This record gives sequence, structure tokens and C-alpha cells, in this order.
Amino acid sequence: MLAAPLDAIVAQLGELAGQNSRPRLVVEVGSVMEPAVRAGAGIAEFVATHPLAGSERSGAGAARANLFENKVWAYDSAAAEPSAALARSFIEAMGATPFPIAAADHDRIVALTSHLPQLLAVALGEVLAEPLEREDVRALSGSGLVSMLRLGSSSWPMWRSILDANRVPVAQEVRRLADILKGVADALDAQALDTLQARFAAAASSAAKLATPRAPKT
Repeated sequence: MLAAPLDAIVAQLGELAGQNSRPRLVVEVGSVMEPAVRAGAGIAEFVATHPLAGSERSGAGAARANLFENKVWAYDSAAAEPSAALARSFIEAMGATPFPIAAADHDRIVALTSHLPQLLAVALGEVLAEPLEREDVRALSGSGLVSMLRLGSSSWPMWRSILDANRVPVAQEVRRLADILKGVADALDAQALDTLQARFAAAASSAAKLATPRAPKT
């Protein structure tokens, strides 16, 4: 099990590829699949994976016995058998649901569902960094703000390698979000608040879709 920042995982896969004797199964959890798939191309026992679990906390002190229970655990759908079958068995033993997906598709999707929210929390935290030095600003900061800033505590070494590996699709999503925020600012400047109703409706629809998650088809 290779569980480290992505650049370290790529280096470890390079070392394993040069060894004559390897484990029965090699699995990584580096969050961006394509670089790992390329690095592990010469390892028949290798399967790239990504468990959608965890939090902003890092290190052994953040470990939880039930971390993976009822979570989706993606794996490279192009991985060869019997290694893929072993990976599925391992994932299920952790209490998670194995979800096959092409590495390129996975990386494009998590740019939107994981990497963009991380950068949004970072940007919001930067906006608030100086104001939160004031006691009155902290006093008027509610649980909603705390929830939105939670990801800002995530490990930079881990995220540096993720963002570097997936920078193209992440940058596209950031620009799309920036365009939406600019539209909101323009509506406020023009006192055209009614034009924001559709944006609120879209946000409510997105929240509802994730409020009752369904087990993915595998």
C-alpha cells in the first residue's frame, strides 16, 4: 500500500518496477490516477486507486478504524486481472464500495469535486486571514464559515503534488468558478438581485443531489 504524496508514490513505483521480486498486490492512494498509472505501467501487480474518504487532518493521529466504511473507493478500470480482483477484495474488506473508472475520467472529475473545493476553501481563508485577527470578526463567524474553511487546514505537501499533477483540469474549473463569482459581483453592482435566484436554485439542486447519496453501480 503506497500512501504518500503523489510525487513520492511515483518514485516508489519506479523503484518497485526495477525489482525482480514484488508483492502479490501493489495499491496506491495518491488521489490523481494518471501519473501513477504511467509510473506503474511495468508492474503487473499494480492497481491505481482513490478512496473518497479522509479529512483535512493528516498523520497517524487522525486515523479512524471506520474511515472507509460505506465510502466509494475508485480504482483504475484498465487494471489487469487478477490484480484488479485482489484490489476489489481489499477495498471491500475495508468496508468500502469498489468503483471502476478510467484514470483520465477520474482525474477530470475529481478536479471538480475535490480539488476545486479545496482551492475555494484556501481562497476564502486567505480573504479572512487578516480580518480574523479582530475579536469582533471572530465573534460574528458562525458554524457555516467554520464548515467552509475546514479544508483550509489540509496538508500542503500532499496538495502540492496533487495540484501539480492535475493542474490543467483544476485550472479550468477555477476559471469557471471565477466567471460565476464575477457574474455575482456584477449583479450586486447593478442591484439586479433577482438574477441571482437561478444561481440559488442551482446550488440547492446540487445540495439535494448529494444529501441522499446512492451506492454507485460497479
